[in-house]
Amino acid sequence: MKTIKRSDLMAQLGAIRNVSNLSSPRTWRPVANQYNLVCENGRAFQSYDTLIAVRMGGNLYLTDAHDYSNTTSKYATEWTGYTTKERRAGLESGKFILIEED
Repeated sequence: MKTIKRSDLMAQLGAIRNVSNLSSPRTWRPVANQYNLVCENGRAFQSYDTLIAVRMGGNLYLTDAHDYSNTTSKYATEWTGYTTKERRAGLESGKFILIEED
């Protein structure tokens, strides 16, 4: 399993340029507490105050919280394009990189 420290990843990601709510796939209305963050060098998905995933440089980085709850998992699937099962397998195989807390 590949890992990266959160502080190292966030330094590489750079400053946040824009924050927007994710949209419901059913109604297309903005969803409270589910955010897409556009940064200098990539983008991130945040649920409430918790970082869930980062896309940067062709890589997908995930925290352990990517499958914390049904709602988080639902929007992580929407944001990443991978199901919970695929995300778990990707972390195990090294296709995706686990974000470790400092």
